[in-house]
Amino acid sequence: MDVTPEALEHLGDIPRRKLLVGGAALPFYGVNRGTLDIDLEIQADSQEEFDRIREAIEASGLVADVTANFEGWGMIPLPEGFRERVIPTPIRNLFVLDPVDYVFSKLRRGTEQDIEDCLAVVRARAIRPRDIRERKRLLRLPLDPVSHVFNRIFDRFMEAIESEGSPEGA
Repeated sequence: MDVTPEALEHLGDIPRRKLLVGGAALPFYGVNRGTLDIDLEIQADSQEEFDRIREAIEASGLVADVTANFEGWGMIPLPEGFRERVIPTPIRNLFVLDPVDYVFSKLRRGTEQDIEDCLAVVRARAIRPRDIRERKRLLRLPLDPVSHVFNRIFDRFMEAIESEGSPEGA
């Protein structure tokens, strides 16, 4: 089943705050790309509640990677304060990352599909390269070789958006 915003509407019935990330969040940024699963962070007060919510999502037919802490999915953290910048969607209690934070969420993994998704969001939301560079200052990269790999991915991405021209005020 291709995940669309309409397929996600039943998530509004879950009375907990949910953060949608990954490819399923793209339509909320004005980007249309099919995806077969959802990546979702859910706030829950207990493991039992978390398990009930996850099972309800899976019973709905959605293929889902569900976590209580999205930041734990990668060694590269998201920019500090990302939770204060989340954006509500039309679906009750469902949020997506700020578009610039979304770019960082995808660059953490850095596959070709992730880079394409980032480029599409930058174009759709007219994000300026300087805004991305400024947000990078909020990253607290670990003292680890993975930070070097992330910086190479980041530099390659910035070269790509700068080479195709950028919105005014780059």
